[in-house]
Amino acid sequence: MRIRGLDPDSRPALAALLESIDSFDAAEVAVALELADAALEDPRQPDYRFLLAWEGEALAGYICFGPTPMTEGTVDLYWLATSPAFTRRGVARRLVEAMEAQLRVDGARMVRVETASRDGYGAAAAFYLAAGYEEAARLRDFYSEGDDLITFTRRFTPERALDDEVEAYRLAFEYRDFAAERDFLIACSARFGLGDPGRVVEWACGPAQHLEHFGRDRARALVGVDPSEEMLQAARQRLGARAELILADLCEWVVRPGADLGFVPLSAVHQLARAERIRAFLEVARRSLVPGGVLVVEATHPRDLTPEGAWATHWRIHDRGVEIEARTRFDLARRVGPQVPVTLSIRSRRDGAVRDHVREMTWYVPDLAEWEALAQAAGLEVAATLGDLDVGTPFTHPSAWRLVLVLRAPR
Repeated sequence: MRIRGLDPDSRPALAALLESIDSFDAAEVAVALELADAALEDPRQPDYRFLLAWEGEALAGYICFGPTPMTEGTVDLYWLATSPAFTRRGVARRLVEAMEAQLRVDGARMVRVETASRDGYGAAAAFYLAAGYEEAARLRDFYSEGDDLITFTRRFTPERALDDEVEAYRLAFEYRDFAAERDFLIACSARFGLGDPGRVVEWACGPAQHLEHFGRDRARALVGVDPSEEMLQAARQRLGARAELILADLCEWVVRPGADLGFVPLSAVHQLARAERIRAFLEVARRSLVPGGVLVVEATHPRDLTPEGAWATHWRIHDRGVEIEARTRFDLARRVGPQVPVTLSIRSRRDGAVRDHVREMTWYVPDLAEWEALAQAAGLEVAATLGDLDVGTPFTHPSAWRLVLVLRAPR
């Protein structure tokens, strides 16, 4: 099951789903579609947000929510509906969990939802109780005699301070020239795509050092996607409301509206670990780009899977009283084709305290031919293969130390 936002192509499926639910009358369907149309007319409006759950090409359910007017951090859940063809499949639960994950990233304090009691506690009320919501208020006989309006709420606990590992990760990569890398990404869009990008999405955005530099141009719309809530907490502290931050599996979330430029930095794409997941991500990225938009993938050079390559690296950072020592190492002895065990070790020293953070991973590192095949299978054109974060350095250049793919969505 994949969960993504609302786009114009989804509107007919949404209308069909609503009309298929016997408990919704014509007036309710009209109101639900009115909110969808308002969101489609102005994708940047903040009042109505949609998440749609898809099973293949079938729409299994959707949820609509938005900020409660004149409150701080309170959100109303307006609509939650499941297709009759997908009842008892956990669709509603997945949608509520996806909504809550987004709201935690956004810093929300509370969700409020209103439902009818029907006879005692109806199915909807029982669902919210099971999902961890509490009955906060009840208006007797609100809908009709014996049918009460019940208000359920769920409160989110305040976020803790940034995780030590997240902060160590952030500092470990501060040696990168993020301003120059932003300029490189813009140059890729200008040379191979649609020009200076107005909407930018970063997958595996982590603490959002790249997006921070894009955000210095207020004219750009920014989106960050990452599977770690802790990383997105760091991103939100860095960016505030300047970016839309999405907690999601990189292989599942289709960004809407589409972006002119997408990118995945720091070899993060290899952590998908299997060829089929990389292909799924590339398909999601293609669907998240406007026609002619480009995806820039910063990948590991395939030479690094050999003894002649940079299979082990070591660097140090000093930053405001913190010393960071970081290492990456490929275990070539346990390599199986493109799959190789990788260890990232970060040791931080602050005020005499030493903390070690070790992440064991399995990376999937395709060679250039496999990258080209994966891109083609995902419907993307290979616009360029570069050997550095520089549009003037081809992959074949003797100084090439990265494999940077510039992939383009077909026009």
